[in-house]
Amino acid sequence: GATTIEVISNNSQDDSIGLGCRTILINGLDGSCNEITEIIALTGNGTVTTTNSFLRIQTAYIATCGTNRGTNYNDIDFQSTGSNLAIARIGGYGTIDTSSYGTGRTQLGIYTVPAGKTLYLTSLYVNIDSSKVADISMWTCGNIDNITPPVSAKLLLLQINAITNYREKSLTSYFPIQEKTDIWFRCKINASTAELDVSMEYFLVDN
Repeated sequence: GATTIEVISNNSQDDSIGLGCRTILINGLDGSCNEITEIIALTGNGTVTTTNSFLRIQTAYIATCGTNRGTNYNDIDFQSTGSNLAIARIGGYGTIDTSSYGTGRTQLGIYTVPAGKTLYLTSLYVNIDSSKVADISMWTCGNIDNITPPVSAKLLLLQINAITNYREKSLTSYFPIQEKTDIWFRCKINASTAELDVSMEYFLVDN
């Protein structure tokens, strides 16, 4: 179910009057999968709780900061209130006067189609460490606001095996994904660890 979100900053400069991240814009879904947004002001080494309850966070990014072309000084974490369940992170750290910066936004390999929308998937891009081999799968699960059995099962939507370096897949017949559907990626590699980037392109149409 939807819950308020705790936003945890880890540097005194990530503060409403600091040199780093001052405010964050959260894009997400409410308990009925409708799109909602909220702007929160950080408090340095501390926790701020959202006013809205979120079923999903789609993206979150720095709305304002205290230095021209600046960003976050340290990791900023998102978790469900009271449960310590990690949801997302605006990663990276450093100081404004060096070349080491935070990412300024979340990088989530999951997305939920909002209520009243249909998503059309147009392309998929995958990149993996050189000399590594990966199998990538893309999954969906519909009607995610229904948690009373019988509920929707997760389904394999796409699978690309034995990827080396990078692979791009364009869908000439755009694949439709219905409202209130989760989309996420899983990866199996032939090594103990590897870095992997996955991105997808799509557009949303009102039902």
